[in-house]
Amino acid sequence: MTFLIVGDSHAAQYYAGLSPLMRRLGIRMEALGGSGCPILYGMSPKRHRHDECILARDTSLRKIGQIHLPIIFVQKWTYYDDATVDYEFTDPSVPDKAGSYVKLERALERTVGQFVADGRDVLLVGAQVNANCFVNLPRLLPGPLPHTPLKPCPPSTRQSIEKDGAAANEVLAHIQSKWPDKIKLLKPVDYFCDSECPVFSDGYWLYHDRTHFTVAGSNYMVSHAEAPFTKFLRSTLVRYRENHISD
Repeated sequence: MTFLIVGDSHAAQYYAGLSPLMRRLGIRMEALGGSGCPILYGMSPKRHRHDECILARDTSLRKIGQIHLPIIFVQKWTYYDDATVDYEFTDPSVPDKAGSYVKLERALERTVGQFVADGRDVLLVGAQVNANCFVNLPRLLPGPLPHTPLKPCPPSTRQSIEKDGAAANEVLAHIQSKWPDKIKLLKPVDYFCDSECPVFSDGYWLYHDRTHFTVAGSNYMVSHAEAPFTKFLRSTLVRYRENHISD
């Protein structure tokens, strides 16, 4: 069986951590989407990579419509607020307000509603746990000359991370509640963090910038959330086989 991992660069960063799990379960994974692009019907960024994102969106959604496979759906949800995106189906009275997610909720309901209508299972992965500092990536890379390594960032508090992602996670929870038998919600903060959210662990940086995991970070996240990822994938695998759906 194959499943789809769909979204922007926040989806792509899960590939490293999920790959060992896929091998153990005997499942393949196909990635669809585009960096910095909301893969949602009718939505596009106002400025950054506007035309490129519309192409990535339409190409991805067209392909999803042709292959009825379960989906892990990951986006940088907090970025796509009403000030940042256009939504072609929205009421023009919706204000372009930073920190408001009316357009996101409407686009997500339309998109996920279509996925569910097509008989898919969907796992929504919630707001990313962000690093607590700027990461100087060149200082992390191997080089021919000795250099002073970066000092580890201090961890973020779980409380601050929950606050940062609260509005976006509330939208996702509301969407999940509409189709509770078909949609599951995994909030990274519940697995990546205890009372604090690390940036550095066991000698490895977990981030290569403020919002993206390194391979070590991807492995850290998936290993801590292995139970819900495995439960989702196994349940969809059983349903997939029962329904004799071909990929």
